[in-house]
Amino acid sequence: MSRRFVDDAFGFALTWNYWFNDAVSTAADLVALQLLLQYWTDNFPGWAISVIFLAVLIGLNIVSVKVYGEMEYWLSLLKIVTIVVCLVPYRSKRHFS
Repeated sequence: MSRRFVDDAFGFALTWNYWFNDAVSTAADLVALQLLLQYWTDNFPGWAISVIFLAVLIGLNIVSVKVYGEMEYWLSLLKIVTIVVCLVPYRSKRHFS
């Protein structure tokens, strides 16, 4: 779209910026996950955790769109349930104080 409405050079630069953003954010997410999981598992090497989750991430991107959409649905439902479970005790504690 940017090539069509602005300029070819702008589209080229924007494509590379998106690629760089995805590369950096994926690496940062893997490092954050590695640090988070090392809190609970001291005897498992950090690089192995990163390799496992990178393989899971690549595997999820290789599967069909239907499987990916189903996975997104269940993970988003998990997020909503987690937020509700965390807010209910806070709200009831605050209500009875």
